[in-house]
Amino acid sequence: FPSHDTQRVIFPYYINGVLVGWRGRVFDPTEKEKRKWFSQGYLDDIFYLLGRDSPCLVLCESIVSAIKVSRFQQAMPIWGSNISPKKWVALSHITDNVFIWLDPDKQKEAVIQAKTGRLYIDNVSVILSDRKPKDYSYEKLQVLINEHNSRINKASA
Repeated sequence: FPSHDTQRVIFPYYINGVLVGWRGRVFDPTEKEKRKWFSQGYLDDIFYLLGRDSPCLVLCESIVSAIKVSRFQQAMPIWGSNISPKKWVALSHITDNVFIWLDPDKQKEAVIQAKTGRLYIDNVSVILSDRKPKDYSYEKLQVLINEHNSRINKASA
C-alpha cells in the first residue's frame, strides 16, 4: 500500500486471511537517513512462499525481488541477508534445493549463508549477479534462473 503523505510503501503479510506482520519501505530522503525499512510482527518466523511449487526455492532479500523471481521459480523473501538456524531447520522440511540470491552488496553474506545452509540442506547454492533480482527484466531473470538450474543439474549428474 503506497502512502504519498509519508512517502512509504507498506507490504502486509497475510496467512489464511490473518495479518501476521508487515514491512515498510521509507522513501522520504530525510527519514531514509535514519532507517530505510521498518516492520511489525515476527517476520523471521514467517514462511512467505511465492509462486508455484518448483524443484528449488530461491531465497531473496526483499519481497519485491521474491515477487519477480516467483514468476519462474518458487521464491521467498528473507527480509535481509541472514537466515537463522531455526529457519534453516524449517526449510529442510519443505525443500532439498535452495538458491540464495542476495543483492550484489551482500554476495559475501550469501556465500556464508550457503555454507551454513549446507549443514541442514545438501543442495544450497548461490546466484551471484551484478544487479538485484528485482532490477532485472523478466526475460533476463528467466535466463539467469535457467542458467543456474542448468549448472546445478550438470554438477549433480
